[in-house]
Amino acid sequence: SRYMIEHELVYVYTIDRIVTTVVAVTRTSATVAGMTKVYTAPKFRGRGCAEKLVAFVCEQKLFGGTVGKNGTKSFPSSSSFESVVLFVGHTLAAARVYHRVGFVGVGPGKKKVKTAMGTEVEVYTPDAENWLELGFEDTEIGHW
Repeated sequence: SRYMIEHELVYVYTIDRIVTTVVAVTRTSATVAGMTKVYTAPKFRGRGCAEKLVAFVCEQKLFGGTVGKNGTKSFPSSSSFESVVLFVGHTLAAARVYHRVGFVGVGPGKKKVKTAMGTEVEVYTPDAENWLELGFEDTEIGHW
């Protein structure tokens, strides 16, 4: 985390000077910014913190904006990245947040589908790409 802070890869959202939400942009190419590690502390969930911060980070990455200490925004005419991506589980409530911000392939539209393992799960958007997350035995998948 020290590396991410020193290289300005982490964004935070605060309420009354308390950090409620973090977003990291740690996977980038020349044209794509990959948003990772979106997290909101449990007692602040449902207040729109993640939605506001994810939208802000997208604005920064797509339009190359900067924010001064007094909160004023400055956006140059050329963008830094052509797109912003993130990866989210089909069944996570967070998918709805990302859909409201403008991400495609996530959001409403629940449908039951069979996984490669033969189990049935509800997915938010049946046309989203599927992926399989592999992990080590006795670890919690999805938190890396």
